[in-house]
Order: sequence, then C-alpha cells, then structure tokens
Amino acid sequence: MVTAEHEVPLRILQRQPEIALDLLTLAGLDRPPCDTVLPGSEVASDTKIRSLNCDNVSVCRSGEPITAAIVNEVQRSVDKPTSAEGGKRRWAWPAYIANVAHRWGVPAYMNVLCFDRRVEKWARGPFPVGQPGFDLRPFVFGPSNFPALTDTAGDGSMAAMAVLSATIENP
Repeated sequence: MVTAEHEVPLRILQRQPEIALDLLTLAGLDRPPCDTVLPGSEVASDTKIRSLNCDNVSVCRSGEPITAAIVNEVQRSVDKPTSAEGGKRRWAWPAYIANVAHRWGVPAYMNVLCFDRRVEKWARGPFPVGQPGFDLRPFVFGPSNFPALTDTAGDGSMAAMAVLSATIENP
C-alpha cells in the first residue's frame, strides 16, 4: 500500500535530487565530485541488453532448498583501467555477487583462482562500489596460499585439487 510517509520523501528527492548529496554529507561522507545532480530512473535493472557472465557458479543445497551460491573466477592478469576491457572486472565482480544472491535469495561468495603473485595481490581488492562497508574482498587462492599437493598415494579423491595445485605457481 502506498503511503504519504513513503512517497513524500521520494517526491522531494525527485524534485530536488541534490538533497541526496546532503544526505551523504550527513552520513559523514565527502560529496562526490559533480557539477549537476539530476533525477535518474528508479529502475535498478541494467538498461542495456548485455550479457553479464561470470566464469562459474557452484550452487549449494541442503535437501531441496538452495542455501548458498559461490561465484568462481579464474584471473590471469591485473584488470587495468586503461586496458581494452577498461577495468570492467572491478565493477562486474560485485554485480556477479549481487545478481547471484538476488537470483536465489541466498548468501553468495566469490572465489578467485590466480596463477601468479602480482595478480593474486590485485585480486584481493578491496573493490569499493561506493557505499562504505560494501567493498568486495574475494576469497583469493594463488601461489601464496594454495597448498602444493604432491602426494601420489591415496584413493584419487584429491586428484582435481592436485591438478589445480600444479597449475598455480607454488613457491
């Protein structure tokens, strides 16, 4: 049910969108640099038709219900703002987490597998999206923390982890 309590503040912000900046200042933040503040669309969906695909998603279930989702990325280079990609991962990774969590209504996490220390360090972030405390810090696995699995004995249950270990540059 629409109420005046809900709608009046929204109408004020639609007519005077610069008040949103004043609210950020009240929250203790510096005003973002801008010359003009205009009202925008309330539609939170992406307005361009484009694909936003992560490398892999693992879905966890407890019986039938989905209980969590894990976005898995393999990162081979540092995402530079001046590259052909234009630093897109910095913005895409938080979107992956938010979209996957929203899709199933469950907690979502991100694992990133890296092959060298420089990429591993970069991938740890943080990747701020603006909102304080809402910085993405993925779980990163690379040369500094991925175990070297070299034991050939056993039942083969660790074979996949051994292959991952062999692809990551261990010290």
